[in-house]
Amino acid sequence: MAGLACAWRLRHAKHDVEVLEASGTPGGRIRTERVDGYRLEHGPAFFGPLDRNRRVLAHALGLGDDVYPIEPGGSAVLRRGEFVALDATSVRAFFGSPLLSASARVRTARLGLELARRRRDFDLHHPERAAALERTDAATDLAASCGIEARDFLVAPVVEARLGAPLEECSDAFVRLVLFEGLRGDGVEAMAGGMGRIVDALAEQVAVRCGAQV
Repeated sequence: MAGLACAWRLRHAKHDVEVLEASGTPGGRIRTERVDGYRLEHGPAFFGPLDRNRRVLAHALGLGDDVYPIEPGGSAVLRRGEFVALDATSVRAFFGSPLLSASARVRTARLGLELARRRRDFDLHHPERAAALERTDAATDLAASCGIEARDFLVAPVVEARLGAPLEECSDAFVRLVLFEGLRGDGVEAMAGGMGRIVDALAEQVAVRCGAQV
């Protein structure tokens, strides 16, 4: 999306621009697909507190009226063949989730205490303040700090949906920041028809060559 948005701005500034895309479709990770009647997002599923520029872009493309707030408490995780509600509206509900075994909840409580203790380091407008907490990638760090069970069934569904990237590719310090901010109850918004509509709107206005070898 960043490359498409850059090309879109250059085109409006009267430059001749072509986007070279290695994959078969434009947009990188941000792609919406329908499978068996379900809408699947291959990247970020909604707008979070960090996504001011993406919101501005949606409005500039004439899609602003299709951005709508998501009601809290509507998430679930598939585990052992059943959907289990995932309540991320409060710290207590999140870390006491029925998704986890009793032992996993005990380990996860330590992560909650760490987030509370480090809360002065977590500011979405100044993410550099959390840089001193950086140790390794988020997947490795969370497995050590709260266990694989909590990482895969509790933290990953919340954070990966916000960032549109697997924990293995994310900074552990930034994931803690996103998790802390998410549990503060800040509202999120979605795009009617999927986030891929922003990519499609951009791709209609700029030249894109997919499958390009760079």
